[in-house]
Amino acid sequence: MTASGVDLSGVVRAAEPSTLAVATLDTEGRAEYSFHAEGTADWQWTAEELTTRDLGGVAAVHTGSLALVMAPGAARIEEFLAGARAGATISIDPNVRPGLVDPAVYRARLPRWAALADIVKVSEEDLDHLGDFDGFREECHAAGARLVLLTRGADGVTASLDGVRLAVPAPAVNVADTVGAGDAFTAGLLHRLGARGLLGGRLTGLTVGDLSDALAFAVRVAALTCEVAGANPPWHHQLTDPAPLTP
Repeated sequence: MTASGVDLSGVVRAAEPSTLAVATLDTEGRAEYSFHAEGTADWQWTAEELTTRDLGGVAAVHTGSLALVMAPGAARIEEFLAGARAGATISIDPNVRPGLVDPAVYRARLPRWAALADIVKVSEEDLDHLGDFDGFREECHAAGARLVLLTRGADGVTASLDGVRLAVPAPAVNVADTVGAGDAFTAGLLHRLGARGLLGGRLTGLTVGDLSDALAFAVRVAALTCEVAGANPPWHHQLTDPAPLTP
């Protein structure tokens, strides 16, 4: 984290152990996960731990997965997002984990999350539990989320910006495993949008052209993550870009 320039000043020390995720790979490198999450630190967020963070100058806040459904911290995170969206773009990835939480919990909370979020990203595996993409995106847009994304593995990504749809293919790669690919995609997307100066609010300046560029960058980040073992996204210098970024 230090080598990557991550600011660790907001890290919270806890007595509980971290959740352990165990990835099992099929013959094509696709991962299925099981979790050891009983009594772990990840879900114990308090309002005090979250509100002590100064969000001045923060362009985006991303969250999702079990943090949004596991008590007692889930409610605190929703409260935090409600305050953070005053100045930051909010990105949410439900990342459904049916082995730990009933998918009905995700479906029940989705309208609240979409009302808080500017970006909602799901995978095809998530939609197995949330319904078809057309119904999902319509529900998210109706609640207020402007950008809804569906990652489709080797088939790339489908996006809906205020109801306007576009698809971006994924580059062909030699897959070692898919661990971390979804998170790498979101990181690449937010990085590219941030570099273009498009984060920090309700995505009001985002055009279909900007989005197409950011999605192409994000699928490259995800694809390169699949070429190495484990959740190891590429460094920026590994992403050749013939068109220099100009915010």
